Amino acid sequence: MAYGSSGVVDITLKSAEDMTTKQYYFVTMGTVEFEAALADGTAGAQATIGILQNKPNTGEEAIVRVLGISKLEMSQGSLSPGAVITADGSGTGEQADADAEWGNAILMNDSAASTKSTVLVLPMGWLGKSDA
Repeated sequence: MAYGSSGVVDITLKSAEDMTTKQYYFVTMGTVEFEAALADGTAGAQATIGILQNKPNTGEEAIVRVLGISKLEMSQGSLSPGAVITADGSGTGEQADADAEWGNAILMNDSAASTKSTVLVLPMGWLGKSDA
């Protein structure tokens, strides 16, 4: 598989929790300033800030890819390139397919469950409509 990238945007935040086993998972803002936490809220309903690039323990530097190409741990398989990806309830990726979910990335290759896929981190905001 070949692809090119002229650059990515990474930011450094403090890890709010032990994420030593969560490399390539979606993260969100923590509860204090400049802090990253695992995106483990309601599937599709959590705005993420990017994908964790390293394996920090609590209080260590968390490198977060906020724009550009990254690996992402996927929970859902049998997806094709171009699928819009959101965070599931454990911080891994799944297809954004409900009426209203956050679009966090675009899949760049075929995916299989429980594997790392290549995505374009491209925060798209709230997708669809709300029936409220």
